[in-house]
Amino acid sequence: MIKKCLYMYRHFLVADLIYHSIWGDFMKFAEIEYFDDNIGMITTWFNSIYYPYSVKEKLMIGAEGYKICLNIPETSDKKSKERVLAKIKRFLLTNDIISVTGERFDGVYTSEGNVIKAAASADMAGTAKEAVIIGGNRELVEIILCSVCPHVKYVSIFTGENYVYNDVCRYLFTEYGITVQMMNSLRHENLKNADIVINCAELTDNYDYLLKNGCIYFDIANDKKRIRHIRKIRPDVRIINAVNVIFGGIKLTSEQAECAVYATDENFRRMAEGKADMKEKIKIIENIRMLGSIDKFYGFFDGV
Repeated sequence: MIKKCLYMYRHFLVADLIYHSIWGDFMKFAEIEYFDDNIGMITTWFNSIYYPYSVKEKLMIGAEGYKICLNIPETSDKKSKERVLAKIKRFLLTNDIISVTGERFDGVYTSEGNVIKAAASADMAGTAKEAVIIGGNRELVEIILCSVCPHVKYVSIFTGENYVYNDVCRYLFTEYGITVQMMNSLRHENLKNADIVINCAELTDNYDYLLKNGCIYFDIANDKKRIRHIRKIRPDVRIINAVNVIFGGIKLTSEQAECAVYATDENFRRMAEGKADMKEKIKIIENIRMLGSIDKFYGFFDGV
């Protein structure tokens, strides 16, 4: 019965009662886009008052939501933009929308795709044996650790705050027998030997020339200046700075996928908000695949 329900869910045919029992409270998402064309000041003013946005319903990774087109350009004057965004905020509140892409609103989660990217780290690593994480946001680093540690032999973190990872390192050693090493210099031998370097920070340090020949450089921070430099001096390094998610044959960006999963999966919300411990994070990452939310992660270079 359980397998049957999961199969039905995977193909969007699961009954409402079963659907809610899997995901918990079912909320909605919204993709927000601005009007592309330069429509002029008078039309912008008119639209901001009488025709501020258009809405289409959208289904994505089993989540219900909306695609909202703001009928003004992103470069609109401040008053017109504030007028439209205030109306959008009311729409979000009255339609149970808790996650969005494309804009920021107080009390609503804005998906940047970084949590999905971090959860996909093991897929980006492939057959890599040694990984180095250049630390930034602590929560992202912990999600990366939960993703890669079950699959690699050696992990190191470059950080100036070793102490914040003490409990995490103890848990990973107990659970997987992996000793997570801390690096206080980017000239450390571990960086030179890493099969994959996962970057979560924008640093000024020049370490590009130290990367191992043929390694993978997975840039979650999307440090464009660094990426351009690596491409210039290290054509042997494989750069990944974007992740697509394949679900049911449909390709989604990491921002779209994160937005949809956040709306439907209460446990994923806990992880994205930094409320889950390491054991929970590992289980949440595993369950994303087990429940059929994600078929495949596909990492690529988007041409920055």
